[in-house]
Amino acid sequence: MPFPRNERSPLSGIKSTSYAENVLALSYAREHGGDEAIFADTQGRLAEGSGSNIIIFDGTNFVTPSLDCGVLAGTARGLAIEWYGVHEGEIPMDALTSAKSILLTSSLRDLQLVSHVDGVEIPLAPEAIALAKEFSKRLLEEVDPL
Repeated sequence: MPFPRNERSPLSGIKSTSYAENVLALSYAREHGGDEAIFADTQGRLAEGSGSNIIIFDGTNFVTPSLDCGVLAGTARGLAIEWYGVHEGEIPMDALTSAKSILLTSSLRDLQLVSHVDGVEIPLAPEAIALAKEFSKRLLEEVDPL
């Protein structure tokens, strides 16, 4: 993305009706062959997608950017942390292309596996596939997970 997510903004982490930045970012991603725009924060750390949170599988742990990276505390992100012990942390942007798997999270996506980032194929680790399936199954079983 040509512009970062400002983790120091007073609107950082607030869900509002002002989605202009996200719309512009998604438009940019689509113009460049993508389906989602991924933001870094102003320090170069992985932040979030234009309409999703991100979980990286590093081969051992599932990790999502911490809230101090300016991310929205999404519902699906929160459930992944609560139900499956997804860790919060600072993730460098280059982790996107070295990850064993990447998942996008949102209330519309549940946990969705990512196959490519900027033309680089991302592995679909069995652990990530299992997590996505289990998450969707549990959502169906829980009347109101919140």
